[in-house]
Amino acid sequence: MTMFLEFPGKYAGAGLLLLRLSAAGSLIATHLSIPDLPTWRLCLAVLIAIGLGIGLRTRLLCGLSMLALVGHVAVDSAASTLAILSLTDTVALALIGPGAFSVDARLFGRRTVILPNDRDTIV
Repeated sequence: MTMFLEFPGKYAGAGLLLLRLSAAGSLIATHLSIPDLPTWRLCLAVLIAIGLGIGLRTRLLCGLSMLALVGHVAVDSAASTLAILSLTDTVALALIGPGAFSVDARLFGRRTVILPNDRDTIV
């Protein structure tokens, strides 16, 4: 049982699409601002950002993004303003969900279940 609409559409879905793109872009921008960043970390951040942008396993990728951003804030507190803003986007996205314009909505969206009644049984 869900307590709120999992995949809102129309204007709310468009807003969530923009939020996903904002979280993805700020994650990449945060990682590009780190001097001497290992290539594997940048590649991982780009893969997470692509997943966030298209809305694939959004809450899982938000968690991974939050771990990376908290690690960035803990290591380099001087350049953490962008990381904190990105963390705010990511937390909001994890709490709200991906929206209707996402891969998650296509994979796990609303389903119509038709239950048989007494007249549908074969005797």
